[in-house]
Amino acid sequence: MKLIQSCITLLVILAAGSPVLSQRTIDDITTVAEFKQYARLMAPNENAFVAVQRIAKEYLDSKDWQGAAQVFAAYSKLFPNMNERFAKIDSLLKASPQNLILTNLRVINSSDDEYFPVITIDENRIYFTGSSRKDNIGGEDIFYSDRINEKWTKAKLLPAPFSTYENDAVNSVSADGIILVVFGTYKGAIGEGDNFYSERTASGWSAIKPFQVPVNSKYWDCDGFLSADGKAFFFVSDRPGGTGEFNRSGYPFHGDIQGNTDIYVCVKNDSGWSAPINLGTYVNTPYSERSPFLHPDGRTLYFSSDGFYGLGELDVFKTVRLNDTSWTEWGKPVNLGKDINTSGTDIAYKISTKGELAYFSTNYSGGEGGYDIYSITLPPEARPQRNVVAVKGKVTDENDNPLDANINWADISSNTNVGALKSDPVTGDYIIVLPVGKVYSYFADKQGYYSVSNEVNLSDKTEYSEMNVDIKMIAVKSLEETAIKLNNIYFDFDKYDLKPESFSELERVYKFLTDNPEIKVEISAHTDAIGSEEYNMGLSQKRAQSVVDYLISIGINQDRLIAKGYGKSQPVADNGTEEGRALNRRVEMKIVKSL
Repeated sequence: MKLIQSCITLLVILAAGSPVLSQRTIDDITTVAEFKQYARLMAPNENAFVAVQRIAKEYLDSKDWQGAAQVFAAYSKLFPNMNERFAKIDSLLKASPQNLILTNLRVINSSDDEYFPVITIDENRIYFTGSSRKDNIGGEDIFYSDRINEKWTKAKLLPAPFSTYENDAVNSVSADGIILVVFGTYKGAIGEGDNFYSERTASGWSAIKPFQVPVNSKYWDCDGFLSADGKAFFFVSDRPGGTGEFNRSGYPFHGDIQGNTDIYVCVKNDSGWSAPINLGTYVNTPYSERSPFLHPDGRTLYFSSDGFYGLGELDVFKTVRLNDTSWTEWGKPVNLGKDINTSGTDIAYKISTKGELAYFSTNYSGGEGGYDIYSITLPPEARPQRNVVAVKGKVTDENDNPLDANINWADISSNTNVGALKSDPVTGDYIIVLPVGKVYSYFADKQGYYSVSNEVNLSDKTEYSEMNVDIKMIAVKSLEETAIKLNNIYFDFDKYDLKPESFSELERVYKFLTDNPEIKVEISAHTDAIGSEEYNMGLSQKRAQSVVDYLISIGINQDRLIAKGYGKSQPVADNGTEEGRALNRRVEMKIVKSL
């Protein structure tokens, strides 16, 4: 069976047996008359509610909201245990229509099927799964299109190791564009369908590798999604132990063949990925949850479900993470509404970084044919909870040659690392997306190089914006007797005790020194010109010593460190202005010799 049949379409099995409706399941009936009989006979059970949805389908498909509302209202009396569900559906159908802009991405679509869109974080490339296209190799293949000058280019087949004679389906791409997550039964599969990935290098895509146990299992594991900070991996599974009874995907259940699938998350650790965490009953139901997408704001989760107050077979919902340290605390899911959800299977929605657009696939009339890729504007209430800022730039060496490096960033106030991605292996370009409202430090990391860190203050930002910041890395062999400013070292006024916000920067210095055990460094502190020379010399010496003492406390041998205070004797800017004085108040590191 093709992956598209397993992942986004429904299979309704027509019963050839008993004419007694009470002896048949919701999966056995197909006509409106039968659904009406079934709903009245089997209410108030869950499958009878599914029958009511099927009765309302013709009204939903024609956007006759009043007619659909009347259907749900007429049957609501049979479901006294679902008063809240019917009330929410009634509110959805009676809400004022939204003026949403629907756009068919025509140049990438064909007369055949395109689905499962995956958009890069800068929205300049889109991957998708194609079936039966003229340029397909076999089964389902992966295609991509680049946006150049605000226009999408004709889609191309993604080369080997993808697009084989087997079925290939794309699920997500990492924020740096380096890792592509796919679904299939490639070499190394242990279940009926597993999550796999490939990494982009300077020479192309690597061999496809499986996510290891416990991410993959002998059951159905799909819809893999990497968070923008690279620290969380979401996926869907029908494995036992989820919410409700065990029901395999691919078999008739609850009006379709989705099975009882739950959303799980694994957290990145030093050895790989943690054990899967079930997102809990505010997200998962005894029925089907699919296609998780955590927006780069780190809080807003979009997913599809047929277990909440939906209009059709699977509806798209939004929920908000309530605790940044927990993956099981979520707000009540909110249905994205009748202008987005349909009577069918609404799945695999991807939200733009700006939070204004959703990308999805459907088979609307007037398209190129079959399933097409579309974008649609999101109403304000469907958008992410908080905005983000995209920090872009290029990582280069001292001669402006591009470098592939790890980009790390930390929340200065809490001294916690909040993400790590990579620069492009060919161009050195990078992009990181940070939620507004905080102050961050970030730097590049590459063996044999040192990177000056930078601070990004987003504490007063409220809207989406973009910043361009290039990162210069200097080869260690070029650093001797070169002073490097440590940008994120903080002291209170007239004090020499390190503030906690300094620790992330000093952890970076620690890593540099442990990676290069042959070098010895001088830590120097400098002041502005306010105050006497004697006082400033003493204060700067104490500040330099505080930095050295901290590095010793976390494991650096004291023989490799020299503390030196220079007071106001080495200004780098005009002491006549506040801006200049701020630049002069600094801490630097200099390699003085190799051991």
